[in-house]
Amino acid sequence: MTADMPDNATKAVDAAPALSPLLAIISDRLGALIIEHHSFRGDDRIHLDRANLVQAATILRDDPELAFDLLLDVTAIDYFGQPDDFEIKAEIWDRDRSAMRRLPQRRHQLVLPPRGPNPRFAVVYHLMSTTHAHRLRIKCRVP
Repeated sequence: MTADMPDNATKAVDAAPALSPLLAIISDRLGALIIEHHSFRGDDRIHLDRANLVQAATILRDDPELAFDLLLDVTAIDYFGQPDDFEIKAEIWDRDRSAMRRLPQRRHQLVLPPRGPNPRFAVVYHLMSTTHAHRLRIKCRVP
């Protein structure tokens, strides 16, 4: 421990970011069905394998502490030209060809990263509990 840092500050630096209360309950109920979870400013989301979607949705609906009883929206994402990650990384795919980006006739020569093994599309479900007034976003990759 350094002299200028209090004891509780070093513990906060070493600790992993805490889950939101909702994600903590969902992680407890769904366990290994969740591939990845993320919470940012009250926006909770989980990523599921499409084979586990019905089982997870049934648990989310039937658990009285969660009670997700309203499907707000179903939409899709096309990850064309993006790596297999769910997040878009801050990088320029064609940084070696920056002069060509300025020429309108050369825009079709944008160099995209190679596709990985994950499917190109994702289906996104926005759920809400009318009983508890909490929301959840579920993403799952589909071919």
